[in-house]
Amino acid sequence: MAGLIFNQVVLRDAPRTLGCIALPLNQALTRIYGVFVLDENVPNLVLSFYGLDIRVDPSFKKPGFKDLLGSEQLEPGKSVTHRYVWNSRGYELRSTTKAGDAQ
Repeated sequence: MAGLIFNQVVLRDAPRTLGCIALPLNQALTRIYGVFVLDENVPNLVLSFYGLDIRVDPSFKKPGFKDLLGSEQLEPGKSVTHRYVWNSRGYELRSTTKAGDAQ
């Protein structure tokens, strides 16, 4: 699709489940992201996110689907991180922390 970048990610280690994060080619302060689970290469949208970035939590080590971390700038100098967790149907918001706060 024109104007989009697709990044493949591992959303779960066992059984291995691949996903894809779709993001706009042209970056702006607020971007629209789609997080998809790939089932036999068929994408299933499990989260729409509006913000600066969303990624798999690199420190996540538990079994099951990995948490996602989304960053958002509320205003100049004020940003937050949103933690999304898997709930059997998709990702849901678990917590929001200000930049510099402990998770």
